[in-house]
Amino acid sequence: MRTFVGLTERTWVERVAVLTPGDASLWRPHRRRFRALEPGEPYLLKLHAPWNAIVGAGRFVAAERLPLSLAWLAFGAANGVVDPAELRRRTARAHPEPTAVDPLLSCVVLDRPAILDESDWVAVPDDWRPSVAHGKLYRGDAAHALWEQVRGRLGARWSPTPLDGEPGPGRFRLAVADAYGHRCAVTGERALAALEVVQLRPAARGGPNRVENGVLLRADLARLFEHGLLCIEPEGFVVRVHASVRRAAGGATPYAPLDGRPLRVVPERFDLLPSRELLAEHVAASRAWLAAPRPSVAG
Repeated sequence: MRTFVGLTERTWVERVAVLTPGDASLWRPHRRRFRALEPGEPYLLKLHAPWNAIVGAGRFVAAERLPLSLAWLAFGAANGVVDPAELRRRTARAHPEPTAVDPLLSCVVLDRPAILDESDWVAVPDDWRPSVAHGKLYRGDAAHALWEQVRGRLGARWSPTPLDGEPGPGRFRLAVADAYGHRCAVTGERALAALEVVQLRPAARGGPNRVENGVLLRADLARLFEHGLLCIEPEGFVVRVHASVRRAAGGATPYAPLDGRPLRVVPERFDLLPSRELLAEHVAASRAWLAAPRPSVAG
């Protein structure tokens, strides 16, 4: 058995504890890919000094090198920050010299990270040294004993997804972004900071975290899609924009030319194309909502 004890910022731990995300990105502002664990092995979270304790764990699922904007698109606040501006500030503090506009981050992706109450924190092993820069790998009996101690403290909070189960929401969004070549399906827009992943059937209604249930859209088009004012027809992947969006008091809007056009970007792999069944479901739900009578507003 192997387990890795990784140094972690307290702010990251506190924000992830509040979010309880399906998956999270423990990022570092450098290009080196994490290679210490195989998927499924436990990653233990140790706070920086002066808190010399292990405070939680997550099951390691992947190591990614992502542009900052793609890390935010995929994991959002599950990067342990409140917004992308904070992510940029913290990256700049770690590397104060001039960096790229969209710097690469080394991201350790953890499935269902679980955080201990402070009264349950676990002391680090006796062989831990203050000089450890990023973390330390434990093997064999030492790894097993340490993991059993942390696992016992976590109790029911440790509930990882089966290895062959659906990915967490962050990995789902990352897979959708990759399938569309990091481009908006409708316009071809490439600016990652302007893109969002939408689900054809939202997770709140049982939508699966599979690429066929997602589309990458420019943020304004994502809002229209979620409001049912933009749909994608299952046959031919034709975009339909509601009349109220196509026209305004001054005439046609910039959205008018999008109506009736097929998607500009689709996944190359057939099995990653948007589900026609789920597209039809979204179209039907949107049309039903738009056709529903509106209550009168008292003047």
